[in-house]
Amino acid sequence: MIEELKELTNLDGPSGFENEVREYIKKKLEKHLEIKVDKIGNVIAKNESNKQPHVLICAHMDEVGFVIQDITEDGFIKVAPIGGWDERILLGMPVRILGKRKIIGVFSTLPPHILKAEEAMKVQRIEDCHIDTGLTKKELLEEGIDIGTFVTPHSNFIINKNIIITKALDDRVGCALLIEIAEKIKSFDYSIVLGATVQEEIGSRGAKVLVNQVDPDFAIILECTVAADIPGVESHRQPTALKKGPALTLIDKTMIADKSLFDKALLVAKEKGIQYQIKKPIYGGTDAGAIHIAGTGIPSLVISCPARYIHSASSLTTIENLEETKRLVLAILEEIINKF
Repeated sequence: MIEELKELTNLDGPSGFENEVREYIKKKLEKHLEIKVDKIGNVIAKNESNKQPHVLICAHMDEVGFVIQDITEDGFIKVAPIGGWDERILLGMPVRILGKRKIIGVFSTLPPHILKAEEAMKVQRIEDCHIDTGLTKKELLEEGIDIGTFVTPHSNFIINKNIIITKALDDRVGCALLIEIAEKIKSFDYSIVLGATVQEEIGSRGAKVLVNQVDPDFAIILECTVAADIPGVESHRQPTALKKGPALTLIDKTMIADKSLFDKALLVAKEKGIQYQIKKPIYGGTDAGAIHIAGTGIPSLVISCPARYIHSASSLTTIENLEETKRLVLAILEEIINKF
């Protein structure tokens, strides 16, 4: 799973431009299942059976990024955010600009030598930032870089013992889990639909389209969530902790979980001896927000891998988190016939 995650996080897939990630996932899933891509770009894979229940399992392909709004004649690039960004982390951050080929740039910043005192204390807004590649506007245009070109953080996949640091753990972790499930899907004697969705970071638009094509008895959403057990953050403001296992969501800003489904998932974790934690309410939202209110209502469960510093170029998680999240998801799928 680690190599799978490395491949996935090295791909670029900002909301609305998930092409690379979609093609990779398609190739992996079609080895085991019949695949289709809908008109908005979701990947849908089915393992159909006459037996109940009918389960939807999904993860989103997109990551936070930027889109070019303007380019000065000198080649400085103005961007708008795609998804949620903390403006404090942008200055000096390297990025990939997705033109005809990928060009590396950096959010420009003044060196401390020439900063005025009032400038040093000010957080620069995204609309006041520029990306600098060193190229002129003419050279950028020749590279296919213009208004509407997408931009993502640039980072490498780093492993420090059992720690992984990279971009886009949200939600390439979930995508890697979908691929793992696909490899084992024939062992589950009931109907499963796997969905890799687009545009979650800008309002779960892909999930809204996906769920119209599926009528599941319930849904499991695979996510990566905020671990905030770091200095300066009080315990009640920490949605999850890094090293306490996968997180189950009871409530967030977009969904209140089906309590029966939630309790059964807790029971499976306890019986299998799988470390878990309950995500502290009520931070964030996921595709479950769109899925659970579709049709006549779809009971939904969110299982998340905790990671520090998500929505940045350097999110951080542990190999144990990945393994325990995988264990929990597979254990729930194995127990569905008996408990759900």
